[in-house]
Parts: sequence; structure tokens; C-alpha cells
Amino acid sequence: MSDLQSAALTLAGVTLVFLLILFLVLSARRPRTEPVPRAPAPREPRERPFAKRGRTRDDEPAIAMAPSRLARIKSTHAAEADDEPAPPDRFDAAVLEAQIAAVEQRAADASAVPPETPIADTSDEAALAAAGVVVRLVPQIPLRDAISTNSRIGGRPRLPASLDWPRIDGVDAVFVAQIACDALPAALWGGLGPRHGSLAFFRHPATSAPLVLHLAEGGPPRDPPHGEPFPEWPVDVIEAAPGESESEAADTPKDWVAALGAEGYDIADPAFHPFDWQSMLAMADLLEARLGGLATDAALPAGASDELAEAAHTNHDARARAEEIIAIIRDTAGRQDFSAADASAVMAALHAIRWTHVTHATDPETGEARADILTLPLTRHNARADLWVGAYLRQAFEQAQRGWCRDPGVMSAPARAFFEPLWRDLAERAAPTMGGGDPGREPGMLQLLTLPADGLLPGLAGGGADLVLTVAGAEFAVGDVSRVRAGRRVPETMRD
Repeated sequence: MSDLQSAALTLAGVTLVFLLILFLVLSARRPRTEPVPRAPAPREPRERPFAKRGRTRDDEPAIAMAPSRLARIKSTHAAEADDEPAPPDRFDAAVLEAQIAAVEQRAADASAVPPETPIADTSDEAALAAAGVVVRLVPQIPLRDAISTNSRIGGRPRLPASLDWPRIDGVDAVFVAQIACDALPAALWGGLGPRHGSLAFFRHPATSAPLVLHLAEGGPPRDPPHGEPFPEWPVDVIEAAPGESESEAADTPKDWVAALGAEGYDIADPAFHPFDWQSMLAMADLLEARLGGLATDAALPAGASDELAEAAHTNHDARARAEEIIAIIRDTAGRQDFSAADASAVMAALHAIRWTHVTHATDPETGEARADILTLPLTRHNARADLWVGAYLRQAFEQAQRGWCRDPGVMSAPARAFFEPLWRDLAERAAPTMGGGDPGREPGMLQLLTLPADGLLPGLAGGGADLVLTVAGAEFAVGDVSRVRAGRRVPETMRD
């Protein structure tokens, strides 16, 4: 071996040793890592997990909204759950939410008319049970919470925006009442009928033919297409004690105007003053319509006495002064804000006017003709000579209701002190009712609503007798209110 070959071998050995040392140094500086265990090979699932969860009760988590559980809660058949489409193999939150929503919607629809709802039993025992529960719709006097109260008589209905104003036989209907179904006792009508949403009652303005709507949802207050609605009274739905409601509902209140007239009153009293321009103008219209009675009462026969001539002059002067006050009212209304001082001034001026009522009669002893002359302030009531005061008091009763139902604060303290106890008495003695009736008289029929002819809202029933709305129990059991019938019941105090 030559020197050149020895040198080459020596260089190669040194290079290998250097590389070995370098590798060891780098290996020593490198961080050590723990070995990662290998995962076992996945096994093929035999069936899809969501499909299995829908059918295996033991595997359901506590919070799972399984269709079978929803169906049992909503009183539907659990077999409907098997009709659910199986969820995809791969979890998709949107798809699952859509499935849950679909199941909940079907369960909610099923609960509205449960398949197990019993059809009305027309046996005597069932009819008596259905008629035994009665609720009274008692107006809130004073108002407690009119905003959140969902039941009312009179006023404006709460209709969905998509629903037009109801019509009966081509005529715009009169709104009567709207009652929240969830406020009704479970035993009312033998458990039949809806317990969600509301029942809205309407009638024909002339024939009183009824229309009842079951509304799942409401809306803002809706004004009628024509005319002014009745005053709106929020009501409490109160279950009556056995034997209480029927007698009270049939007990027509006494004529409070006549009763007050027997005691004597004067509408110049602050309790009867107009409280806004609307009520003031209504009073002026009524007074103007009755002024013609002054000329009739003051008609002079031939050879009239001086007393009759003086009476005629008094009535002529009274008419002229009253017409002047009416003109001032109409000229001022709308030009300036109304004030209680305005009402006081007008009523004081009317009270200062005197008029005479003349009654012609024959003296029973002498047989001679005679004239009885009665002179009164224009605001004083007298049963023998009622020119306009009694009519005004009835008008003030309605006007006060409208104002008080809008805002009790618009009424003066004397007015509230007079009207509120009167309204409360009328409401308690003649409240509308739901349920009750005579099952032997109309087998299988249920009384939906009874409206007293008199009471707090005397015109609401649309006639001189109580308005009674009935429906067949078999139809009401499935939520059908399309064939409600109307009848009349004469209150006991109006019967011969």
C-alpha cells in the first residue's frame, strides 16, 4: 500500500468518527416524546344511532325531546312517533331542529282538538252536570288592570290583522263580547269547548242573529266600520255558587232613573254635568230636540186666562234663552279646551231658566174647566212634567260610561261618587253569564252566553228580553261554533 492510499484511508476513518460523534451529539439534544398508542380499528355500526334512539326508551337521554314523549304529554297516540322520518347518519343540527319543531307543531295541533275529547252525552245526568257550572262576567268597578285583562264586554274586539270585520247576512255585525278561554273553569259545559285562545261574540244589528268566532290569537283593538262601539268593560270570569247565578242573571234591575225621579233631582248638580265637549254637544242636541214641547204645553185656548197667557210668555222666553245657550255651546266647542268651569257655567245658566207645564182638567165638583200650571227650573226633574231631564240623565249614564271606561280620571269626583256605586250594583245584579240553562228543555244544547236586556249595557242584547246564545254539545265538542242559535228569555220581573 502506498503512502497515498494510507493517507486516504486515515482521512476516511477520521471523517466517519466525526460524523458519528456529531450524530450522537444531536441525538442527545433532541427532546424525547411519549409513544402514542394506536387507536383500535373502528367497527361498522349495525344500525344508525338516531333511529335507534327514537325507538329504544332505555337509551333516551333525560332531556331528549323524543316524539313518543311529546305525544304522551299532548295526549296523542304514541304510534305517531314511528311515522317520524329517521334522521341522517351524520349529525345535522338544522335537520334535527326542524324535526323537533315538526313534532311539537303536530302535538300542539292535536292538543287543540284532542282525539279523546268526549262527544256530548245527552243523558239526563250528563246534561245536568253540564248545566250545573255557570260563570258570571262581572265588570271591574273600579278598574284594576284593563290593559292585561283579556275578557271584556262591549268596546272593540281584538281581531287578527288578517281577519276582516265580521258580517252577518251581508251586514256589519255588532261586537258583543270577547272572553279568554283559559279563564273558563274546566268543568264549564261539561268540559267541552276550547280552553285556549278566545271566543268573540257578534250579533246582527237588527235581527240579533249570532256569530261566534274561536280566535287562536288576537290583535290590536279594532274600531267598527260604522258607528261608535259600546263602552268597553273589562270583566272578571267568576264561577258562581250553585243556584246563585241563574236567579241573579234573571233579576232585572229596577229602573234607576224612575227610582231617582221619585226622590227628586236636578241635573244642575255637579254629579250630572257634562265632562267633555262630546257630552256637552250631546246634551245640546237633546235639549234642542225637546224645545218644541214648550210651544205645545203653552198652546192657548180661546178666552185663556191671564195665568195661561203668562205661562205662554214664560215658555216663549225659556225657549229663546235655551236656544241662545245651545248656540254658544256649538260655537265654543272645538275652539278651546273643555273645562269643568265651562260645564258649571252652562248648567247654572240652564237652571236659571224657568218654564211652565200646563195641564187642562175638569173640576170634579163644579164641572168647570181648569188649568193646572207648574213652573220649574229647566234642569229640575218632575214626574208630572218631564220635558227633557229624564232623557238627559239616561244619556249622561251612557256618556259617563264611555268616558270612565276610557279614563276614569276624566270624571269629576261628584260624578264618580254617583255613578260608580250605581254601575257596581247593576253589574252585580245583572251580569252576563256563560253556562247554565235548563237541560230538560233543550236536550244536548249548551248555553254559551246570556246577555241581560237591562243592566250595565242595556242596548248590548239588542232587544227587550235577555239574549241567549246556545250551541249543540256534539258540535261544540269538536270546536264547531258555526251554528250557534239565538233565543230570547223574558226576565222574571218582566213576566206577567
